[in-house]
Amino acid sequence: MKICYLLASAMPLLASAATPEPRGLKGVARHGNEEERQLQDAEPRQDIDLGEIFGFGCFSQVSTVQVENKGPVAMKDLQVGDKILTASNEYQPVYSFGHWDPTTEARFLQFHTKEGTVLEMTPEHLVFEADNNDPVRADSLQVGDVLRGNNPQSSHTIAKIDSIQREGLYAPFTEEGTLVVDGIVASSYISLQHGHNDVKLQNGASLGISQHDYVHMGIAPLRLLCLGVSGRYCSTDYYTSEGMPFYAAFSVWVNLWVNEQSSMVQMMAFGVISLLTGACLAAETMFGASRAPLALCAMATAMLHVLVHRRRSQKNA
Repeated sequence: MKICYLLASAMPLLASAATPEPRGLKGVARHGNEEERQLQDAEPRQDIDLGEIFGFGCFSQVSTVQVENKGPVAMKDLQVGDKILTASNEYQPVYSFGHWDPTTEARFLQFHTKEGTVLEMTPEHLVFEADNNDPVRADSLQVGDVLRGNNPQSSHTIAKIDSIQREGLYAPFTEEGTLVVDGIVASSYISLQHGHNDVKLQNGASLGISQHDYVHMGIAPLRLLCLGVSGRYCSTDYYTSEGMPFYAAFSVWVNLWVNEQSSMVQMMAFGVISLLTGACLAAETMFGASRAPLALCAMATAMLHVLVHRRRSQKNA
């Protein structure tokens, strides 16, 4: 079991080492001479969003969540560790923020409902409609659409949509990946591809997984680190200068690269991502996020022991 504890201790260091310089998130690296760059620009590409290239989907500072034993709390006052109301009508701790940036100004869509609710989120953030199991992009909503409330009897019909500029970007992560914001059920995540609520290849083919489920699976290693190893690595003190956890920043670069590739390369990349992060999600489902890291380490240790024993047996034969 010592191996498990050593691996668990090394996870934050590996995440930090794999992450590029935070300020590099402001642009996209381009290579080659001028003629090659012109050819790159001329090639058709799948629309890439990634939070309108690293603006990232979030809620505004005035958006509120229900905190256990406190009541309504504004996003700007929310902290890691606070237990907030989720889609399952349970209070779950905020184990990390996908984005926590009090100073950056961003464009938010402001949804006014007939019931008097006002919800503010960036265009690529995901929110649940009343009759849809998978959340949709905020910028796909129209007047008349009905949003899901925090109980089966409540719903919110969109009466007007405005666009505003406001400082502050906040995206709380919960274990189930949902939260109730101003009485409306929303995802903790964004859509990584412009105009899509599910994951698509360059050729337009759907992979049959929603953007919400794909990101939730991809974030599984971060959940295991925060909830199963040490929560201190997921506090805002350990974020990049853009206000993102190191693992989230690294994931952004991976998905940016994947979204620029051909459909064949995308298929292979999505397969590798699903294999690695899906193993973490499966362990989380079976053992819970707090026990999953030790369970994974125990299984890896057992497999290593079997391989070593088999190798020795072959040598002695």
